[in-house]
Amino acid sequence: MRSLILTASFAVIAALPVRAQQGPIQIIFDLHVDPLPMQVPLEILEPAYDTRNANMFWALDVAEQYGAKISFLSGGQWMELAVEGGPLGEGAQIIRRMYESGGMVGTHSHDEYRLAPYSWEKMGQNDDLSLSHQVWQEGREFVDLGIMTAFAGSPPEPLSLINNVRGSHTPKEEDDFHAFMTEYGYGVREPGPEEDYYGWYGHHIWHPFRPSTENYMAEDLSAPFIQVTQGSVIGTYESHHNILQDMRTGAVKRQFLQLYVNWRWADRTGADEKVWCWGWGSHAHDYDVGSPNALALTEVLPWLTTNFAGRIEPTGSTAMEYASQRDVAEAYLAWEAANPGVSSFSFDSLEVDWDEYPWLRPVAEEMGDLAWTEDLSLPSGVTGFRLSDGEKDHLLLYRDVEGAVIDLSGEFTGEVRVLSLESGAEELHPSDSVPVTTEAVLVEQAPSECESPTIYCTANANSSGAAASISWSGTPSHTSNDFVLLVSGAPANKPGIFYMGDAQASVPFGPGVRCVSGAIRRLPPVFSSIAGEAGYPLDLSHPVLTELCAAGLTQNFQFWFRDPAAGDPGYDLSDGMSVLFCP
Repeated sequence: MRSLILTASFAVIAALPVRAQQGPIQIIFDLHVDPLPMQVPLEILEPAYDTRNANMFWALDVAEQYGAKISFLSGGQWMELAVEGGPLGEGAQIIRRMYESGGMVGTHSHDEYRLAPYSWEKMGQNDDLSLSHQVWQEGREFVDLGIMTAFAGSPPEPLSLINNVRGSHTPKEEDDFHAFMTEYGYGVREPGPEEDYYGWYGHHIWHPFRPSTENYMAEDLSAPFIQVTQGSVIGTYESHHNILQDMRTGAVKRQFLQLYVNWRWADRTGADEKVWCWGWGSHAHDYDVGSPNALALTEVLPWLTTNFAGRIEPTGSTAMEYASQRDVAEAYLAWEAANPGVSSFSFDSLEVDWDEYPWLRPVAEEMGDLAWTEDLSLPSGVTGFRLSDGEKDHLLLYRDVEGAVIDLSGEFTGEVRVLSLESGAEELHPSDSVPVTTEAVLVEQAPSECESPTIYCTANANSSGAAASISWSGTPSHTSNDFVLLVSGAPANKPGIFYMGDAQASVPFGPGVRCVSGAIRRLPPVFSSIAGEAGYPLDLSHPVLTELCAAGLTQNFQFWFRDPAAGDPGYDLSDGMSVLFCP
């Protein structure tokens, strides 16, 4: 890892609060059982049941290793098989361990209803509310029966407390859904619909709330249930609810850091207390051996546990704890009782509106496209994480107390841009003396002022009727690394190469003029398009080009191409271009 050296320290201007301001960020691990194969013989159904059970035992083992709680939900179909196995069966064992983990065994259904023992069917396009009622009634009954079976008829709490979270794909209309939640006695909605927020701001909602029937991301304090919030399926990069969401390891860690920076700001500044939550969903079928979901889980949980779980802030607040959806709902009810009539969260506009946005705008705008890549080990209480946009690094840095000046010359050259993620203010500092205080900052290489390339030498007309002309796009900057060599006016659909040298020339060569000399290096061949155009991106991070095109060095480029239609010798050249590379 590149060196990071603490060189000096200075006092913080503002004193930190001395008492806890915010409750901990509550991290949710949702694991629910989706429908098994429908209307198949038991000899097909039972192996699928066994596989999901094995996956859930594995997930429980992993969660228990890190003290994570699982919010477990199931539909009636899996529960029917669990009931058949009796109190000693695998299903009952899973139910007991899940309850011991998260204190809940909720109901999750798509649109499946029961035709006969072990035979279930989907509603499909049928939106008959009577079938929706059947889905809900059977889900409630079989989950309750599964709990009773697991605890041999004596559950540790009333069923209405254990089975109080509901997720369902039916009914489709929000006013019907609200009515069903009341009728079937559920007080908490499983996270899911509110994930749509990601499509506007690149992250999920961070506070539970009571949702409106008109807009399930808007607040209605009279709603009969609480919407707990989390992210989509861990380990995936896919559309969920028609919103493309990145829940791969690097993105999950980045999203948590966004949440933490916001929470930390609220805690340090004495902002009004809120309930903070986030997490991820998953299915029992996700955790097959070697799956990306299983890998992401084993990467995210130890990271959260090591860096944040139980961490005590200078204010005395606990930064993070693992929680179930039931825990979050109970925390919200306590907060609601202490803050009657106060809004927890509401997204009314359904468009990007920074006046409505309730958190730190710089965190959303500057971090939304990044992914975590590495924890940094820094001296003297400086905490840092490396993030990347795929092309360049960004360092998230902060301190708990006092301030420091960090030498980042092993990371960056020249000046760096230091952006406050709280105020949005940005400054330029030499890379060997970057200030870090209690305010979280994002540090990146400052843009370089590069000279534009110059065109020289002369090209003659080729068989296309025009002279081939060399040009460029991007800048010859190692920081930007977006420099592309271009040519136009070449014969259509013909091979050619860009080549470079450290000296210029003007020497007849075949029908054209050779414009480059010195130490020559050829680049890989390219083909011209039907329009006689071609391009080659210079990857300045490639070891060879990093040396040949180092900042401060000049290279000269020319395009040499096949032109059989012009007769012997069957080739020609463009004009030349001189490029001075910069940091």
